Amino acid sequence: MSATVNETLLVGYPDYMVATGFEKPKNPYFFIQEYKKTLGDKHPKNPLLASMLVAMSLNQQSEMHGAYVIGRDWYFVLLQKNNDNTYTYFSSPDFSIAKIHELRKIYTNLQYIKSFFA
Repeated sequence: MSATVNETLLVGYPDYMVATGFEKPKNPYFFIQEYKKTLGDKHPKNPLLASMLVAMSLNQQSEMHGAYVIGRDWYFVLLQKNNDNTYTYFSSPDFSIAKIHELRKIYTNLQYIKSFFA
């Protein structure tokens, strides 16, 4: 995925995305995920946000949902485009798949995203 956003070329290679299309993704991209087994020298939030910016530009949308995962911890992200062509993102606290009540919250968040765009 690539697009020019505010005169900057961004290229993203998300680990997972949900989109329409068969074999090749088509618009709209509406959920993007980045995964890292451990937190090394590259934080997964940065490539996630780049991919989300690209998807927003290609879709001509002002909001995008995504998540980054570090090991067993999930973080949900909402990226919004402001009226002055700046962007604001919001990140959830971590949800661990090792705790059943947090695993249920992950499932609930994914169901919400699915129903929001269905």
